[in-house]
Amino acid sequence: MQIRLDRTGYPLIRIRPIEAFAHLLPVTKVQFERYLSDCQAVPNAAFYMEVLNVNARISPKHTTRDNYWGLLATGITPKEAMLCASWMGTGYDLPTSDEWKAMYRHFGDIDLAKLNTALLQESKLNDLARLTWTSIINVLNPRSSQQAALLKDGVLEWVRTNSREQPWGGLGKPNQRLHSMIIDLDSNPRVVAPMSYAARMAHFGFRLLLRTGE
Repeated sequence: MQIRLDRTGYPLIRIRPIEAFAHLLPVTKVQFERYLSDCQAVPNAAFYMEVLNVNARISPKHTTRDNYWGLLATGITPKEAMLCASWMGTGYDLPTSDEWKAMYRHFGDIDLAKLNTALLQESKLNDLARLTWTSIINVLNPRSSQQAALLKDGVLEWVRTNSREQPWGGLGKPNQRLHSMIIDLDSNPRVVAPMSYAARMAHFGFRLLLRTGE
């Protein structure tokens, strides 16, 4: 298992089938706020207040089964997510729908105990990233790496589609307390069309790929 850290110290896992690394979790508020504080071309403060109004910020120390999605940067539009990807560095991007599905299948083959051990042994891991991961493990008691990585019971994640009319959609399975949807990721992982690309939706977040060709 190969792990890399992004510029915020949060982990990415190598996804061999698509020759890329993927964030272990959807991008968190801590990562997104680091981008906002570091980027000279950030939107005004009202922009981020709108984001927090749809999904309030919480500390990893106060995570429960009823609020852990507050750790994630949701209510973000595809355009805003792409700006964050550009800030992360060369090769970062939102996945295509096919890449997301391949990533989901790959996480299904990762042993959760081995993933947890490898992650916690990563000495340069950001302390908040470590705390975020352990808090999710503790409150969810996940049965699989897919669930621990919040591909299940997380949020819908922005993906690129093959449609010119609707170039963006969502893949994933949101926690039912956040947004109730019937989605079967194992037999029929369908791309969900958003109400609007500009809307602030609490159940839409994003996960970045790092394409390396490795």
